[in-house]
Amino acid sequence: MNRYEKAIPDRFLFAHILRRAPRLPYNRRMNKFFLILTAGAALAAAETWNGTVVDVMCKGRDLASHTRDCAVRCAKGGYGLVLPDGKFVKFDEMGNAKTLAALKASTKEKDLKAKVTGTLNGELVKVEAIELQ
Repeated sequence: MNRYEKAIPDRFLFAHILRRAPRLPYNRRMNKFFLILTAGAALAAAETWNGTVVDVMCKGRDLASHTRDCAVRCAKGGYGLVLPDGKFVKFDEMGNAKTLAALKASTKEKDLKAKVTGTLNGELVKVEAIELQ
């Protein structure tokens, strides 16, 4: 009987199962623990923002009159999202590509509202998904 088996009193229900359960080596148990912990953190870290999609060059202009054609023409500067409080967050390169594809597929000409899912890293959003509304 090892020290783990001695630590489980017989009065516990299923004590016999716990005594006979195979034990993983310490490093394998810790690896499993950290894998589960990081997977949970990655899932919990994704956020969703609603705002107006605009290219970086036009972020300070009137958003209501900003057109889809202007946003497509100014794609080289990149895109971002103007939040309802006026804060501007810039998209990463994959986010820029996803935004350009969504803008080209859209038929909406003005008031480019969007729902963006991703993770914020400083002032840059790593975009996982973008949906024009």
